[in-house]
Amino acid sequence: MKTRISYILAIFASICLLASCHDHEEVWDNIPQPVVNFIEAYWPGTYAQSYNQAKDGTITVRIAYGPGLTFTSDYGWISVDGYGEPLPQQFLFDCMPQNLYRYLEETELTGQVFSAVRDARTYRLVLLEQNLTYTIATGNIRSTPTTPTSPA
Repeated sequence: MKTRISYILAIFASICLLASCHDHEEVWDNIPQPVVNFIEAYWPGTYAQSYNQAKDGTITVRIAYGPGLTFTSDYGWISVDGYGEPLPQQFLFDCMPQNLYRYLEETELTGQVFSAVRDARTYRLVLLEQNLTYTIATGNIRSTPTTPTSPA
């Protein structure tokens, strides 16, 4: 009797696993290839938990157990939120302006960048104890303390 129950549970678990994998593959298949390439370059071996394309063309992807990413309609990244995990150093090296990356490296902050947002004028980074704003036109980097969250 125990063998039969174990066998039934094993079959049920396999079915659930296959259904789960199928859902993730389906989400992944809907994401535009340039976005898939970007994700695979910096978060290899992951899969998309969700994908949405807004009416204005903005694309949002949430990686399972990983970051949330937002892209423009022409597939340039707008924001990457690590949700408490530091962003990969390779992403910072490849996607930040050289002066900003050099600053992060010289101050030993590359492992403390938890989110990045960019627009036509600035890059804004959230670090463990500070926020950095890099102004593209001037190359200036401004640091402000991170605002602590108060207990609820």
